[in-house]
Amino acid sequence: MNTTFTHTGTYVVETCYKCGIHFGMPQYFYKQVREDMSKTFYCPNGHGQVYMISEATRLRRQLDAERDENNGLRYRIDHANRSRAALKGQVTKIKRRVAKGICPCCRRNFANLKRHMEGQHPDWSEEE
Repeated sequence: MNTTFTHTGTYVVETCYKCGIHFGMPQYFYKQVREDMSKTFYCPNGHGQVYMISEATRLRRQLDAERDENNGLRYRIDHANRSRAALKGQVTKIKRRVAKGICPCCRRNFANLKRHMEGQHPDWSEEE
């Protein structure tokens, strides 16, 4: 006994890798198995199949990840260089002020800055 039914929908035609039969699967199911690479589907003859990421796609994704990491490292290097330059400028500014006799702590001018530093700021060191 044959049964006939009418169905309106979108199907994707696929070919079995093993037996070569053409079969259709609903588009929503096709999207599911393409997104979930571990999901197995079967041809009408029962041959299990999965979609896998091609070698080219895998390598492209790996290359993109490496480029992203490289760009991140370049940004960090650039940021570190700019920070170093800013700190170098601050150190130069303080050294020039000290050479002119200006205290780096209280920013007042002294004829004998060394004596002032020893008396007023004994715990201050050049490394600060």
